[in-house]
Amino acid sequence: MDEHSNVDIEGLDDETFVVDEAQKPLTAYFNFYLKKLSVLFKEMQSLQTDGIVGEIGFGPLLGLKSQAIHRELSRELVQSFDVDNSMMEYNGHKIPIMVEDVEAVLGLKNEGVDVGKVIQKLNDKELALKHKINTKTTYHELHGEIVSGAFEGDDLKARVCVYIFGMFLCPNANTVPSIEHLKLLCSVGLKGKLNWCKWAHERLIDGVSKFKYRAGNAYITGCIAILEVMELDDDSVEGTNAAKTNVSTDVIMNGFEVFSHLNEMKVTLETGVDRQNKIEETLSILKDESKHVVDQVAGLSANMMYMKKTLRAIDAKFGIGLEE
Repeated sequence: MDEHSNVDIEGLDDETFVVDEAQKPLTAYFNFYLKKLSVLFKEMQSLQTDGIVGEIGFGPLLGLKSQAIHRELSRELVQSFDVDNSMMEYNGHKIPIMVEDVEAVLGLKNEGVDVGKVIQKLNDKELALKHKINTKTTYHELHGEIVSGAFEGDDLKARVCVYIFGMFLCPNANTVPSIEHLKLLCSVGLKGKLNWCKWAHERLIDGVSKFKYRAGNAYITGCIAILEVMELDDDSVEGTNAAKTNVSTDVIMNGFEVFSHLNEMKVTLETGVDRQNKIEETLSILKDESKHVVDQVAGLSANMMYMKKTLRAIDAKFGIGLEE
């Protein structure tokens, strides 16, 4: 964790969740803020500043829909990941996660200058100073700066770039821009000339690898949603590799929206099952109460019969006409 890290993620609880692994000494943390990114894009569209998203190479992300990811599925997919072969082995299926798959899922072009080679030579503090970014500025504050109208040109692009990586493409434990993200603010990157697709793939694999081999902290960095879309695509399309199935980018990108609907359907189904269980429980209680009432009525009926017999006996003995 770098000097800008802050594991206190209070206030950024949009889609933060914890997954307990009883058999493992660490707990897996995921941060995922597509909902916040979607809100930012809508605000930028209203301000007519969303064009810069395309200028820095993230144009396809403007079409992504806002939704949460499936927590349990994410945990299972991460645990099933074969880092050495960059492949998920889930439900008896082997699902490769290659750069071409990230390109298909996100729509980002797999072309341009290699990010890893460029940022090795860059100084994060100098780039932050150049674009007037306070290294202690939180992502929430960055959001405000982006829509404030106070920044334009490369300074605005720099904020948008950092926000996209910190909130969606490579989220981690930080509430402020990491050293790695600040190094992306070079002129080549702000011109959209870096290979964001390859970098997103590398960060995802690296994040899963560090968690599985305990080389880093318990936060799984990278765009975990990519794994979910690929698993969904594997269930719905013949084949396991998006590049081999010739499925259009638009179709697979819509996997995010489809997955959202599936989650909603699952919640609806679970709610329906829960209601059915409650109804059955209520019916069971009513049945027991009904049986109790029947028993009480039977008891009262027996008491009335006994009382009538007693009255007849008294009448027969004393002839006082009690039954008249």
